[in-house]
Amino acid sequence: METVVLTAPTMDCEACMKSVERALGRVPGVREVHVDLTTKQVTVSFDAEDLTAETVLDSLEAAGFSVKP
Repeated sequence: METVVLTAPTMDCEACMKSVERALGRVPGVREVHVDLTTKQVTVSFDAEDLTAETVLDSLEAAGFSVKP
């Protein structure tokens, strides 16, 4: 299991937060997602055998959020 913390500066409302959770929840291998709207941070735990941090990042960008590690 690996964990990555990303910053999503464009995430600014509860609907955005739910979209991030939903987008990452659909990615096979993602085990846990925690979104902090106040700090605009997304913490994602995933199976390192199935995913890479880059794949997680790409998934959020595909959902319309600019993110940075």
